[in-house]
Amino acid sequence: MLDSGENTAGRRRDTWLRLKGLGYLQQDWRDEGQWTKLPSRVKRVWYISSALTDVVVLLICAVAVVVLMHLEWWGVWQRTVVVIAAVLSLLDLMLRPLVSRYEFAVNQFILGEHEVSIRKGWFLRKLTVIPYNRVQHVETKQGPFLHAFSLMSVEIHTAVGAHVIDALEIDDAMSVVGQITAKVRSEKEDL
Repeated sequence: MLDSGENTAGRRRDTWLRLKGLGYLQQDWRDEGQWTKLPSRVKRVWYISSALTDVVVLLICAVAVVVLMHLEWWGVWQRTVVVIAAVLSLLDLMLRPLVSRYEFAVNQFILGEHEVSIRKGWFLRKLTVIPYNRVQHVETKQGPFLHAFSLMSVEIHTAVGAHVIDALEIDDAMSVVGQITAKVRSEKEDL
């Protein structure tokens, strides 16, 4: 039996109230005015990175065709696998501008009083709330594409794993690391 929209909205509200009651959410995470957006250049970084991956997959498909034909192993299954891989890569290449636009609209973060909240995903949406007292360390990363666009990612490490703010201006990334580090220090002193 399917739930009505009101039931689903009610359950979401109940979950939010439980999280707020536990002290994990100090602000209303649904308020769009509080979220910090990533720089718009990150869309180009995502597109270039994805395009490079797609081109590599297409080159691998081309090499596979040549090798398999030369070895006379070019059968139905080999054709099917190569065609599916090539079509998926071409489809990703064509849809990447649209996907990047939606990812950019959703990927945001908040530095709250007691937690960092990171919102991601354009199809499968995810909200990660990281209390400062659970943070082990914070680091920045800058690969070749981020470096070319003067951007830097911030990784927040907990015992469970790493949580990433995908790309910020270099000065903003260093500021975020400083703010998180200061809040982690003050939260751990309060314990």
